[in-house]
Amino acid sequence: MSFPRELMTLKAGKALFEFGTLTGVVVDSNKHSETHVYGGGGGGYSYQGTGSSYVNPVRSDVERTHEFWIRDENGKEHSIRLDSHHIPLRAGQMITLVFAGTEKSGHNWAALYNHASETWWWITSPDWFLEDQAPLWYKTDKSIFVFVVTTIVMSCVLMVLLALLYVVGVLHVPHVMGVPYEEGVLNAIDRDFVPWGIIVPSLVVSYFLLKRNFPKHKRRIELFREHMKRIISNL
Repeated sequence: MSFPRELMTLKAGKALFEFGTLTGVVVDSNKHSETHVYGGGGGGYSYQGTGSSYVNPVRSDVERTHEFWIRDENGKEHSIRLDSHHIPLRAGQMITLVFAGTEKSGHNWAALYNHASETWWWITSPDWFLEDQAPLWYKTDKSIFVFVVTTIVMSCVLMVLLALLYVVGVLHVPHVMGVPYEEGVLNAIDRDFVPWGIIVPSLVVSYFLLKRNFPKHKRRIELFREHMKRIISNL
C-alpha cells in the first residue's frame, strides 16, 4: 500500500527524510517480557558494641519485546521485532508499517497503522529522527554545561574588550587598576560596576544564544509529526 508521491520525502532542517511503507496481514504475534534484577545484599561492621550497616537496594528493569510476522501482497513473510512496545495485534489483521530516515543515517520503523481498528502508534519518536539536528543544549544534562561554558567565554570576551578600552585610554578604572583617578569617557566605572558589567551581559547573551534555536528545533519536530499524520490519513 502506497501514499501520494509528495509525502515520500520531507525536508526538515538540513535533512531530507525518506518515507516508505510495508503492508501485510499479521500471521503470528508474540509478546514477552524479561525482568532483570540488580542490587540486593548489604554489609557493615561492628566494634565494641557499635557499628554500622548498609543495605544495597534492589532494582529491577522490565524489558518488553513484541515479535510478529506479516505476509505482504506477494506472499512474502516478514519478521518484525519491536522493543519496548506492546501494540495490540492479532492474526488476520492487516497493518501498515511506516519507515523513515535519511540516506546518511539509515531508516527505522516510525509508525504502525492497524487497518482493522483504524488506529496507529508511534514506534520511534520524531525526537529520535531529529536528534542529530538538535542543539547541543537541547537536553537538560547538556544545557547546564553549555550555559556555564558560554558564560565563561562571553566573560573572557568582555574582559578583553574592557582591557582594550583601558589601553587606548577610553576607559579608566582606578579602583581595579590601582592607578589614580583620571577623567575619561567612561569615568563612572568603579570596582562594583566592572564585575557586574561583565557577568550580567555574559549571562544575558548566553541565555539568548542557547534559546535561539529551541523554537526552530521544535518546529522541525512538529513538522515531522504533521507529515506522519498526513501519511497515515492516506493509507
